Parts: sequence; C-alpha cells; structure tokens
Amino acid sequence: MTKLKRNKKCFCGSGNKYKNCHGRNGNAKFFFTDIKFHCDHNIRKSEVFVSGELSTESSRYLFSLFTTQLDDGNWKMKKLIWISTPPPFLDQKEFSRTLINKFYTLMKTINMWAGKQLSGSAEMLVNEIRTPDEALATNTVSFRSNLLNLPVNQWNEMWDRIDRRIHFDSDFRVHGFSQTEVLIAIKSLMNVFPSDWVRARYRENSKNGDKPKFGDPFQPEASRSWFPAYHLARTALGAICVDPGWNYLIEMGLSIKELDGFKESDKLLQQLTNNPGTQHHLCLAAELHSRGLLVGLEPQTGSGNATNDLLVKKNKNCYAIEVKEFTSKKPKNTLLKELNDKSNKLPKVPENPVLFHVVLREKGRLDAKKEKGFIDEVSSGNFNIPQKISAIIIGTRFVDSNGGRVKRETKKIILNSKSINKNQIDMNDLKEIFNNNYSNVCYPCYGIGTFFHFENNSEKELKAES
Repeated sequence: MTKLKRNKKCFCGSGNKYKNCHGRNGNAKFFFTDIKFHCDHNIRKSEVFVSGELSTESSRYLFSLFTTQLDDGNWKMKKLIWISTPPPFLDQKEFSRTLINKFYTLMKTINMWAGKQLSGSAEMLVNEIRTPDEALATNTVSFRSNLLNLPVNQWNEMWDRIDRRIHFDSDFRVHGFSQTEVLIAIKSLMNVFPSDWVRARYRENSKNGDKPKFGDPFQPEASRSWFPAYHLARTALGAICVDPGWNYLIEMGLSIKELDGFKESDKLLQQLTNNPGTQHHLCLAAELHSRGLLVGLEPQTGSGNATNDLLVKKNKNCYAIEVKEFTSKKPKNTLLKELNDKSNKLPKVPENPVLFHVVLREKGRLDAKKEKGFIDEVSSGNFNIPQKISAIIIGTRFVDSNGGRVKRETKKIILNSKSINKNQIDMNDLKEIFNNNYSNVCYPCYGIGTFFHFENNSEKELKAES
C-alpha cells in the first residue's frame, strides 16, 4: 500500500478574512459544498457547477458558480448566480475573483508518472496542478487532494456522478483504456457494487455514523472491501482522477461482460462483494474463456456439494483449478491449511488433476524477497503437498505504467511427484494454460495492494510510504 500525505490545505474561504467582505455583524466567510460536472452543449465544452455558501455571524447566502477549464489547465468563471440576494456590503467583482482562485486551488491535482526506465524499475516524477501532455503515456496517478473536505454524501447519486466524470471531466481517465471500454465495464460494475453497498462499507468505518461522506477517512486495513469502496466513493467526489485501482475495476467489469451467459457466471458476481479475492477467479476465467480453454465454472468435485473454481481443457486433457489469494507475509502455513482443506473436499481419486493457483498479494517493500523465499520453500522436497493436489502454480497480477488490462505473471509451476493424478498431467499443458499474458513491461508496476491512499494530513511535505 502506498500512502501519499500532504499539507492540509483549506479548500474553502472559511476562516479567512477578505477585503470588502465585512458586514455589520462580523466577517463574511465562504465555503464550497459540492461540485458537479456537466457539458455546455452550446459550446460543446465541459463545465463544473459549484455550490457554495457565504455566511456572516447572523446570515447565510447560497450561491452557484459555473466554471469551465481552459486549455492550459486554468479555470474561467462563466457566471455567478445567487440563490438568495447577496449581502449589500459585498464587492462582487473581488468576490468573484476570490472564488475562482480558490476553485483553482480546489481542482489542482497531484500527479505521478514514469521517467527513465531502469533495470526492473523507473524514475518517478511528481508535480502538482496538471500532468504535462508529454507525460500522459505513463501517468498512473492523479488526485485532487483538496477536494477531500467537501461535505458530499449523496450516495444515491454515486454512479451518476461517476458517469458524469467519465463524460465531462477531462482529468478523469482510466490509464490505457478508451472511454468506450470504461463505459462498457461501468455497466457491469454498477450492478455488482451498488451505491448502498459502498455506503455500508463507509458507514462501518466512518466517525460520522449513519451519514458518512465520500471524503471520510477510510484506512485500507479497516476493511477487506476497502477496494473498491474507497475508489468508487472518491471518484464520485471528484478526487480520484487516475489510479491503478481503476484498472483493476475495469478489468473486472470487462471480465463480467466477457463471461456474460457462461453457465454459473452469476455465482461469481454474487461472491465479489463478500470475497475480494474472487476478482482473480473471475478475471482468470474470462481470460481462459477468450482463449478457448474454459469449459466450466464452479464444477462439482465429485464429493458432496463441493466445487472447484474452474475447469479447463487443453488438447485432450482436463484440469480443475482452484484460485486463492495470499499475502507474501507468512503464506506457508496458510497455504498448507488451504491445501489440506481443499484435499478434504475432493473424492479419493479426483476425476481431473487439481491445480492450486496461488495469487500473491503485495504487503510491503520486502515482497520480492519474501516471494522468492516462499517459492523456494514450496518448491523444496520438504513441502508436503497433499496427494490429491497435482500442482501448485504461483503467480502475481499487476498493472504497469502503460496501463490497460491487468497483467498476469506465473512465477513458478510446481508439480506434485506424489499426486494420484500425476499420469494425467502434461507440463506443456500447464505452461500454456498459465503462460504470461504480456510480452513487455513499463515500470513501475502496481500489484494488488499497491493502490494509492490519499488523506488530508498535517504533514510538512509530500511523502510516499510502503
């Protein structure tokens, strides 16, 4: 998990004094309450509708601000509309200038992109305000941190707000995907992750009780459903502009579309909100289906009501696949337990060889070293794989700096020499089934668990932590 912390900046005018904004009853203050993206069809250009409030010690005045973004990233005010009569002491010209300046601060993005490619890594470049055009090809993170304090909690509008950003916010994009692909995926995602589900995840972790806001603090370790609840809420708010987490979301959405109509695919969708690891099961199934290898989802093992995750066929050989997500933090004991649990749910002699696919999830900077140690240990003759399990396949999934669909890498295929079904296994079949789905990589890469987490913190500088 990568956390980016920055100075806490006031996104509004509250608490600040402005010349000619003084009334008889004290100093006037203003703050923004919401922003929404629209399109001005007359000029075919996107605009942002801003709601706000100006207040004195005794009165409050509501206003709406219409703005449009210029080609250089700056913002231009189109008009200011008062919902109620503005205070007579207000210098509206100066107030308008103050509003647009504050709005400009509100909409600035923190941006990260890849620089020079190194051996297994890359230089990382960071700026604020706007990603340079020449850096868009590897821009993997853009975030409006100053939006986090907006008091927005219209959860029933969550997906509509996301849809508006896809259409009308030029800063929002899913790196490596076209708008058409994003919209196709969104149709599936909104049915799997309805706004009520996201709100419930926030309500479980919010200090605001039954009225959580899109920008409420939400720590990754607080919930197994942090992804994608965090990403959906903060996108609806307007904060997330580019994030690797959205690549995983679009991968899920497109996989759902690709498996549409495949028998038992609906069971996978029901599991996504309860078991985040199901995304690996779903996405691998869609990939194998596109390659003509998938022949079954949730097939019976032959022992009671127990099932395997996938059934694939290569040449004339069928293989049952079980997919499990593991962290690289002490995975050995967990893997042994899972292998034995799986073995107990299989018949004495499985009809088809059972392949146990381990998807490693990142948990920190030392993952590469831990992964190697784990793989070496499982590969050793001292690791007791149950006889009913024919092979263990260890792999990872990640998004690289070119974006697009999630890449899958096979780290190791370990055959069980004591397997009951060893005569039914062809190593060439396994290599083909689990062949890496990419040829080139642009660093840095973002594995499962390396999504970016932004909060407003009173730190003196921008920091990146793993």
